[in-house]
Amino acid sequence: MSSVLKRPSACDLRDAILQALRTLGGSSERQEIYAEVLKTLADADKDRVGFAQTDLKRKGLLENPSRGRWRLTELGWRASQVDWPEQRTGDGTAFPTLDKLINPTLSVFHQLGGSGTIEEIEKGIIDFFPLSKTHQQAPHDPERGKQTELAYRLAVCRRYLKRYGLLENLKPKHWALTEKGASLTRVNPFAVILHAERTMWRERTEREAAILSDLTDVDATMDW
Repeated sequence: MSSVLKRPSACDLRDAILQALRTLGGSSERQEIYAEVLKTLADADKDRVGFAQTDLKRKGLLENPSRGRWRLTELGWRASQVDWPEQRTGDGTAFPTLDKLINPTLSVFHQLGGSGTIEEIEKGIIDFFPLSKTHQQAPHDPERGKQTELAYRLAVCRRYLKRYGLLENLKPKHWALTEKGASLTRVNPFAVILHAERTMWRERTEREAAILSDLTDVDATMDW
């Protein structure tokens, strides 16, 4: 009986490419990258790997400095995944990924008149797609708590939109559109993701630099 290989998902390909380039030192030729990807995904199609590399470039994780050569950007080095895995529920359907949640979330806020509770936002997203009971109840990490996967993804989506200046957290569990958010009904989701990731990286770098500076000051006062 013949076996049929499962074709890697787009998310699998993107993650494999990022990992391959890290293994190769951050920069390499197309053929070397493909050979490294095959170590993880033995049935990866060369054309699909090429399309995935182009997608990663569009998202700001890769750059193509010369013909046939690719390298990780600063964001690419830090990214563990481009977006969430294409996690599937028992009925075989996939959760919406971050890029697919951003504009629907904006739409829900406009429908709510500009502000709403976390529960109202979640209900709006459930109606928008619509999402089955399986999606609504699927846990994010059963070992860490009762938060659902949908609640987790929407929380991340709100934080990214806040960093982009479109949402604000008025009080616990209550969010609203900013003046900028109220003026927009659609945005480029990848611009939101890239801006948020870069902002978080900059803030983390500044915190680490401050800690290092404090340690250096303390070290200078020590009588070794």
